[in-house]
Amino acid sequence: NQPSQKRQEYTPPLAIEAKQKSSQTKKPTLTLKNKKTEMTELDRGSKGIIFTPGLNYNNNGQLILRDNKVSKFIDKRYNYNSLSPELQVGELIMRINDWDKYFVIPEKIVEIKNVNLTKLKLPTNVVNWEKETTKTLLLRKGQMNLSKYLVDNQSTIEISEIKNIIIHITQAVIKLFNIGVCFLDLRGDNILMINDTPFIIDLENDFFLKSSEELIELLREFTRGDNINETKKAEFEAFFPPEINYYYSEIMIIKSVKNEHTSNMIDMLVYNDIRRTYSNETEWKEFVNKVMVHKLGTLLELGFKNCHVIKESFKKDFDALLTRVLNHDPNVRPSLEDFQNLVGKNFVDENINN
Repeated sequence: NQPSQKRQEYTPPLAIEAKQKSSQTKKPTLTLKNKKTEMTELDRGSKGIIFTPGLNYNNNGQLILRDNKVSKFIDKRYNYNSLSPELQVGELIMRINDWDKYFVIPEKIVEIKNVNLTKLKLPTNVVNWEKETTKTLLLRKGQMNLSKYLVDNQSTIEISEIKNIIIHITQAVIKLFNIGVCFLDLRGDNILMINDTPFIIDLENDFFLKSSEELIELLREFTRGDNINETKKAEFEAFFPPEINYYYSEIMIIKSVKNEHTSNMIDMLVYNDIRRTYSNETEWKEFVNKVMVHKLGTLLELGFKNCHVIKESFKKDFDALLTRVLNHDPNVRPSLEDFQNLVGKNFVDENINN
């Protein structure tokens, strides 16, 4: 009975938080009536994703804007089915102890019907939003993503803040690791800063792997088709850790032969090897541990290396850490817990100018 009691504790905070924040404002920011309301584009993602101020319905069925929320719109050229898996992942995240200190997940899908769409002046260059019902995701609002935060603050951010940000993200990754999840889309654009604290967002199924079979499905998706595109290959290799790139390269080598046995060969030589190696829970979690250390290393390299305090006072320690965590051999990389300890030990004020 204890686990179900915990889940009941964790489900309400989203609704409670919304009530508490909305009670601080005597009325909604705006109730949409007949006059067209211009929707500000707060941010833009891939696949036609646009973020606007939060749209929801009040108890009277009126469409309103909320200052403390954002809405995630998806261009109709892309499939709305991508919204539901994000909610399903959210249900899994809510089972994690203290999940709301580390993750921002969608609160619900809000359907905006045509009669209400006509009241909105939506951002341009997105196709056909005003033709039919549009589904959006309602999420908690933050300051900005981590990539922009570090660019804006790279000349002033202190080492203590850098350490706290990295450790907080690592703790979130460890929580995912503890439930066997490998989140391959960990990057600065998918980390939201709220009150100078990082929260992981955009936890979608494609890069949210819970088993070796889901890794195989990811590889199938990324190697679909007959064309071997060097640009695509380079992008893949830059995005994923070496142990995943190894399987990608093996698949592409087999596909380059182009005969009727290609599919069977890939299944026998690559996918069966993945099943043999990582089907066991212990082996899968060891794989996740070292893959996510590499992802954290990539985040460090791309996000933090240009911060003034790193370049001026911590370059040697920073480069030494990167050498370990980005090593092609997973056995050389530290574990997630060791990585967290290394950050806590090396990035402290006492080491400045040492």
